[in-house]
Amino acid sequence: MSLKSFIFSLMSFLFVATPQAKEVTDTLLTTSGDRMILRYAVAPEGEGYTLKFSTTPRIIPSASSKLRKESKGSLDRLKVVIFDRVGDFGATKWKGLTPKAFIKPAGLSYDDSKDGFYILGQSAPLTFKAETSDAVTVSFPIFIALYEKKQNYKLLTQSAGPLTVKFAPSKASKSATSTSTGSHTESVTVSFQMELEADNTDITNALQSIEMVNQMLAMTTEGSFSQSLQMELMNLRMMKSKITDPDLLGKINEVLLAASQKEKELAQAQANDEATAKAIEQANLAQQKKEEQERQAAAQEEARFQEEKQQKRTMWLIIGGVLLAVVGFVGNAIFRHFSELNNKKSILEMQESLTKQAESEAKRRSREIIRNKAHQAMNKGKNQLRAKAQESQKAKQADPQQPTNPSSNRSTRSSSTNNKTRRTI
Repeated sequence: MSLKSFIFSLMSFLFVATPQAKEVTDTLLTTSGDRMILRYAVAPEGEGYTLKFSTTPRIIPSASSKLRKESKGSLDRLKVVIFDRVGDFGATKWKGLTPKAFIKPAGLSYDDSKDGFYILGQSAPLTFKAETSDAVTVSFPIFIALYEKKQNYKLLTQSAGPLTVKFAPSKASKSATSTSTGSHTESVTVSFQMELEADNTDITNALQSIEMVNQMLAMTTEGSFSQSLQMELMNLRMMKSKITDPDLLGKINEVLLAASQKEKELAQAQANDEATAKAIEQANLAQQKKEEQERQAAAQEEARFQEEKQQKRTMWLIIGGVLLAVVGFVGNAIFRHFSELNNKKSILEMQESLTKQAESEAKRRSREIIRNKAHQAMNKGKNQLRAKAQESQKAKQADPQQPTNPSSNRSTRSSSTNNKTRRTI
């Protein structure tokens, strides 16, 4: 045996004899159909155990998930969280779903953390103290949160089943009989020197990438490859230069070939969908054009009907206007006729009134002339009588002894009576 072979065998024996932690890769489904790939290790530490998540979990959103929309395409803003209590998170605020804490088992003691939550891949490991020599299983509800701003998170979804981890005194590993809903586990033991070398790290990473690519290819049923899938394919192509194992290279080539075939199928399906959509669109456009022509024809028919209706309405308006004008003309003629009759009647009545007034005036003047002539005759007679009376008076004065003439007295009385009669008239 050569010295090199002896040293290698000795180191292998030492690594096998020394209890080492096992790193476990677990895939969990969420209630919204997303996938979380977790890598963690359970190691004995003193009188208890530590649960450490070695890397930041990978999140693979489903096609119908809201994770990509909520994160606006920045998947690094998504965090995987475990809660050890409900409420009292200090200055950190959580909204969205209600947090659920894992149940502390009877065989392990656990001191609540300061923050009340663990962000996997960032926070310190979870530490448990053993109170029994039996194996103890702990179920951890897992949440996916969106980092909004400092100390502000929004819980978007949670795992369909809890992450079940088994703590045992001899070795700590994930229970082989895990009841996590929708979970798939691949255990990778890091107990040999080969696994500590760079080649084995590349092999482990290549196997994980192959598994992730297969899962993503199975989930991708339409459209183009997601950014995460393209990155994983690029990662596999870069790993081909580092891998020397022919079997693993064959698996990588098979995955890349399947991805290329799947991409062609998706492109063909997308082209078929586009052709179908284009045909449907053209059919819709033709139908819309036909409907538009029918609407235009209906609109033209309606416009023609309205125009005919308007013409009839205009004709009836003209006829009505003519009839109204005729009726107005006839009515005006009748009104003028009656007005002329009334005017003639008024003129006749006025003429009769004027004639009556003229007759009355003539009669009044005749009576006045007669009265004046009578007055003149009376006055003439009176004057003659007065003159005779004066002559008699003068003669009487000339002959004082002549007896008084009785006729003179009568003349005086008659004159007085006539004067009274004249004043009365």
